[in-house]
Amino acid sequence: MQPWSQPLLWKGGTPGDPYWSNVVLLMGFEGANLSQGAPGMTDESSHAHGTATVTTAAITTGVFKFGASSCGFTTAPVSTVQFANSADWNFGSGNFTIEGWIYPVTDGGTGTIISLWQPTNQLSWLVFVAMGGDHHLHWDTSTTGSGVNADIIGATTLVASTWYHFAIDFDGIKYRMYINGVMDGSFSTPRTLFSSTAALTMGTSNGGGNAYDGDLDEIRVTKGVARYASDSGFAVPTAAFPRHA
Repeated sequence: MQPWSQPLLWKGGTPGDPYWSNVVLLMGFEGANLSQGAPGMTDESSHAHGTATVTTAAITTGVFKFGASSCGFTTAPVSTVQFANSADWNFGSGNFTIEGWIYPVTDGGTGTIISLWQPTNQLSWLVFVAMGGDHHLHWDTSTTGSGVNADIIGATTLVASTWYHFAIDFDGIKYRMYINGVMDGSFSTPRTLFSSTAALTMGTSNGGGNAYDGDLDEIRVTKGVARYASDSGFAVPTAAFPRHA
């Protein structure tokens, strides 16, 4: 038996996630090159939402942060990775963390990373990178389903064809945006985000707009927990996220 000072966070020789039961989406995008199905497009979280509906997006072994592949998206044709509507995606006024790795490519548009955002009248939250504009990460929300709040615009100018760890979390008091572990912006007015019936969508907003050009890897959504909640930032993950408690 281990002493209390050494919690049982190990399984199979790898550290576990103390918030594993709160992980509602986990996409490692590990699969065969050009695959559009399982296992690369399958949710690996504790809530197991199955295999995504995919349009044009595909696993690529040419660019990746961890493992041997990532998911590639294009703007022409528009690419999407999508999961059906679930209560897991609606945060309301609760805590959450949305994070992962992005590898944006310069294009003329506004690229959606991940969103619960269906025009019109089903808007809730949206993470996007404006590589065709200010080259910053953005966090938009809606409390009504139609009105848009541009709550956080990041300060960091993102460079094309570069991996960045991004995170958005909310601890009940403040929303924080991070790039590579450094707080990049914040917003201190708690909101009750609209309870949307939209699908969770990566690569575009649900409706085909705001297409993203680039790659995504290790996308994780944790509901009920602000993992970082610090103006001082945090140490960026150096390996793929745990797949167990």
